Amino acid sequence: MVPETVHACAFLAYLLAGGLLAELSVVNHLIDLGLLASDDWAGTQPVVLLLALPMLAAAVAVHWGVRQARPVLAVAAWLLTAFLIILAIGVMGLASVPTTVWLSILVNAAAALVVARLPYGQDASAYLRGCGLSRAEARAAAQPRERAPGGVVLAAVSLGAAALVGVIATIDQAVNADGSAIPPLAITVMTVALVRGLLKGRLWARAYTVIMFSVALAGGTVTVIGLWRASIPRHELLASAPPDVGPAVLTTLAIMAVDAVLLYALAWQDTSIDFFAAGW
Repeated sequence: MVPETVHACAFLAYLLAGGLLAELSVVNHLIDLGLLASDDWAGTQPVVLLLALPMLAAAVAVHWGVRQARPVLAVAAWLLTAFLIILAIGVMGLASVPTTVWLSILVNAAAALVVARLPYGQDASAYLRGCGLSRAEARAAAQPRERAPGGVVLAAVSLGAAALVGVIATIDQAVNADGSAIPPLAITVMTVALVRGLLKGRLWARAYTVIMFSVALAGGTVTVIGLWRASIPRHELLASAPPDVGPAVLTTLAIMAVDAVLLYALAWQDTSIDFFAAGW
């Protein structure tokens, strides 16, 4: 049976690799538009690809219980952490690089560090040695359980609501901008599986949801800092007045507060811990 830490490690590695590839695409687009200097990002893409793709492949293998892939995952994640920290420090003082960019790079570095550490926990090590119950044995040993506690239900409802907004937005884009119908269908299928998994006490569902809430909190922190930096008046000739970021900051903080409450209810509340303790 795959332990929750291995699920979390794999999901975070998938999100990290996908996010880095998306951010590379954005950086290249900004360079093409002349908003970023190409010299500041020279060599970034090949190094990120060289490290992120092996990390992604090793994460898939570790998720399936291949013990030999664990050191590959750890080395790739550690090297990616070091490179991203060096990259963030290198672009931190550049006037052409917004604060949110180098902060996002540091968040990715922290995520890579977590990926490197998670597969070396006790449960993960036992799983990769082939110890523990199989999924069939866990199912057979499972006792009938009560309904999901309130915190788990709230987390599932919030995920469903957020996914509904995403589905509506992507459907609107597909209809009005000749977009693809695949994203809303994929979001719907994944959300249904995730909500069902949470309500049934599946470990993979909690691991994925905890990762998503944690990523949302990190992204919210970067957004708030970026908004605060944008609100600081610039003492330059012909500099425009800073924008009013108050409503955006309050909205972001409110969303972060909800995420924090749901994360606590799902990961640390005693009733949720007991509910998922017998999960598989």
